[in-house]
Amino acid sequence: MTGETLTIKLADGSAARLKASGFQLYGFRQVISSNKSGVPLVASRLGDAQFVDTISVDPSPHHFSVYISLDRIAVDHAVVAGDQAAIREGELAEVSTNGIEPRSGGTAGTVTVLSMAERAMVCGLSAAAMFPANDGPAVPYSGFDIEVGAQVVIAPTASILLMWATSTYDLSVFMAKSLGRSVLLATDLADATIGFDIDVGWQWPPGALWAKAIPPNTELKPLLVLDPGHNRPLGY
Repeated sequence: MTGETLTIKLADGSAARLKASGFQLYGFRQVISSNKSGVPLVASRLGDAQFVDTISVDPSPHHFSVYISLDRIAVDHAVVAGDQAAIREGELAEVSTNGIEPRSGGTAGTVTVLSMAERAMVCGLSAAAMFPANDGPAVPYSGFDIEVGAQVVIAPTASILLMWATSTYDLSVFMAKSLGRSVLLATDLADATIGFDIDVGWQWPPGALWAKAIPPNTELKPLLVLDPGHNRPLGY
């Protein structure tokens, strides 16, 4: 994509049929981390009342933040941010009873969360919602357990997952499996437009490697929380 906006073009009649069945459009963001506790959280949701033939998606993580939460990670439950702080890639976020303090000393391309708190918490990355109709505070989109004195290193990527589903999930909820037809997109390589036909599914140019169809009932964690591989302990 040369710009910052991805356009979903719905085939003729698809918007009306999606509305009639009660479909909603969900968005997720991908990260890389060697911490195995990480899970994806719902990053965006577009209700059926907002479906039109052309839907705009902003995949770039504006208002990039680190958050902490006292909630536990659990399937079908939300992780609510107790505190958030804007941060840039390459910075370290020091977490204590006083909140979150961004500092230098991180690793390029990653965000490091270092716990100086007195209890275990959940931490992760948050960003503005992808769908303009969801404009508002930064939304937690990944969650990791962080113990006292430990650190979690997270590398955001340019990939997102879009999903049609009739179930209603709130933002920042851990959805374990895909609930409908989905597509995984590498937005740094993708075209500016992708199609969806309710009778056919997601559509993109033949042979394009920047998109992958994801069927219902697919585990989302392996797609959205990637392992950096051996000999790369810092998360990217």
